[in-house]
Amino acid sequence: MSSIDHLIWQSVLGADTPFNPDAAIYKLWRSYRDDDHFLGAPITLEQDLGDGRVQQAFASGAVIEWSAENGARLVSS
Repeated sequence: MSSIDHLIWQSVLGADTPFNPDAAIYKLWRSYRDDDHFLGAPITLEQDLGDGRVQQAFASGAVIEWSAENGARLVSS
């Protein structure tokens, strides 16, 4: 886990926000960052859509979605 990522996550979402470096949404966010396509800091907590999908929004306007069927993927950028 990168400590700077932990700080980015918690500085925007709150110090009590859990940070899981093994989470699929985080891993995809990090892969974009590693490829110089930074999606910005997270601006929402993970949102359970109630249908098996979870989404999280980022400062660039990007949204990453996770589902058991599709894994993590960029659904809006």
